[in-house]
Parts: sequence; C-alpha cells; structure tokens
Amino acid sequence: MEQRETTRIEERTPEEQQHRAAVAAILAANDDGNAGFNYEHCREPGRGWIGTCNDCKHEVYHPHSCDLRICNECASRRIATLTARLTPPITKLIQCGPKLYTLKHIILSTNVCLLDYIEYDPDTQLLNMDRLGELREIVRKLRVSIRHMFQERFNDPHMGAGVGMEFGPGGLMLHFHVLAYCGWYPRSLIQADWATASEGHGHWAYVRQARREFNTKTGPWTAAVGYVVKEVVAGIGTKYSKRDTTAQVHRVVDTISEMGEAPITAAIHFLLKGIRRFQTFGSFYKLSNKDEDRCGCPLCGGKLTWQSEIEWMRNQESTTEGLSLLRANNFSTHQAEESKYRQCLLLNDPIPI
Repeated sequence: MEQRETTRIEERTPEEQQHRAAVAAILAANDDGNAGFNYEHCREPGRGWIGTCNDCKHEVYHPHSCDLRICNECASRRIATLTARLTPPITKLIQCGPKLYTLKHIILSTNVCLLDYIEYDPDTQLLNMDRLGELREIVRKLRVSIRHMFQERFNDPHMGAGVGMEFGPGGLMLHFHVLAYCGWYPRSLIQADWATASEGHGHWAYVRQARREFNTKTGPWTAAVGYVVKEVVAGIGTKYSKRDTTAQVHRVVDTISEMGEAPITAAIHFLLKGIRRFQTFGSFYKLSNKDEDRCGCPLCGGKLTWQSEIEWMRNQESTTEGLSLLRANNFSTHQAEESKYRQCLLLNDPIPI
C-alpha cells in the first residue's frame, strides 16, 4: 500500500481534549455516560473499524464516531451525507414544479436565549433538566408554528420545506433556518406571519433566493441545500461574530468565565437529544429517508466485512505500522473530501456528491 502525502489526521490539542473530558464528566453525572464516553473518545485511534471487501479485498478504515450534534469533528461528514441525500429529490421536485415557485433560504430569529435556561451546579455537575425541558417545549411549539405558517399561506401540494434550529452566534440566540420551495412570499409578509405564529417569540426574518444568491454554472440547488444543511448540522459552540453587539459578546464571555464552556456544551446536547436536525413537511416530507446503502466498497460496490482494529491485526498478522498506514490513507482521503466541501460552500459552487 502506497502512503499518501497527508500521513494522518491532525492531532487534537490538549485544550480540546480537556474540554471533551469535562463535557463527558457532566454527561455522565446527568445519566448519559455512554454519550459522554463516545464524545470524549470520538475518532480516537485504536477504537475504529476496518472493512474488507469480499470481492476486491480493498480495505476501508472507519474511525470511532460519536455522531453527536455538539461534536465539530463529526459535523463535516454529517453535512456532506445529508446534503447528498436531500439535493437529488429536491432538484427533481423543482424541475417538475410550478413555474412561479422558487427555492428560498429563510432565517427566522427569536428573542429566546439559551443562556436563560442553563442552571448548573459545579459541585455536583448537575444541570437543571426542568429548565431545559421548558426550552425544548418552546422549540417544539415554534417548529410546529413554522409548519402551520407555510401550510396556511400555501395550500398547495407542491409546497415543501425543511426546518432546522441553531443557537448563536449572537449571545446563543435561538433561530431557525428554513429551506422552502413555495410561491411569492415577500420578506415583509414572512415577518408579519412569523410575529403572529410565534406568539411573541419571533423577531425578524431574512430571505435568500436560491436562484439569485446561490447561482452557479451547473445550478444553484446543491449550494443552497448545502448551505442550509451546514447551518443546522454543524456543531454548536459558544462563538460570536464581529456583528454582535457589545452586550451580547460580554454575556457569552462572562458566562464562560463563570461556569466554563463545558456546561453549555452539555446543555446543548441534552436540549437537542431526540430532536431531528432537519424536519421536513409538505412535498419535502421524508425525502432524506430515501437513502442508498452506503456501506459497500467504494471501489467495486461489494459487501464489506467489518472488524475492529485489534481483530484485524490478529487475523492479518499485521504490524502497528501497517495499521497506521491504513489509517493515514483513509484519513487523508476523508480530509480532502471535507476540504473540498468547505471550499465549495465558500465559493457557492456545487458540492460534489
């Protein structure tokens, strides 16, 4: 096996590992130790799996992944996977849909702040689940109101949309990303409907037309879908941007200095647990569930037989150098795909599927 230019995935910094260990301890103290263990040891060498093709004998390395929303390292793979599953059926609907219908990316903001619902005891490492439950109920009601808002405005079987939620970056404020395929819906009317449907929680609305703002030589749909999926799947952190007000930035910084970043990350995990990343309705309903088998050999499509790293070394009578080389080749390919994906989002180019 020839070694590629990139030898292995970039090592996690001590600060990042310390943060993961702190989050794992909080998750374990709140009766979710399994998720904490997976988060702490995500993509750790020695815990992965190796698949061997039954036909061509090609070997594929799959690292141990936690697949949690709070994990930034799992986000890129999730974004690429969900984008690849959503884009073809959405494109087909658009090509067969009404002429006046367009694909829109709509952002609906709220006055709901995550920090208002986090209560943490540093001595016992316990979070107030009742307060997080109140926020979960608010999120549920707002997502339902968004669905009703579009269904009442467009009583048409061609209308379809998907809704995802995000916190931040301005003071970890709750807002929703909506990928909607519908008729004429001006920003002023969206904002008025949102203010009514949200029962006082709605703030403002922002609209991006896919054909105009995501236009590319081969079509805007992949870039538009990929951008929305990136926003709702990417790991949530305590970030803030230069556009935020001084009060918003100070509140995030003061909260982190008071309780640390780990309790906020753990609270986000419990809040999003069981909530779908991208909820679809109308003509988009269950589009992403139509998925092909992605567990076949990437070269010939044959069936893979999976083994743990230890089992593979025993059966192959290989050395640690051979296992490290197998990790390096697969990690470098994975990194190249993620880098290409991020570059496409930056340039608004179609994402390779």
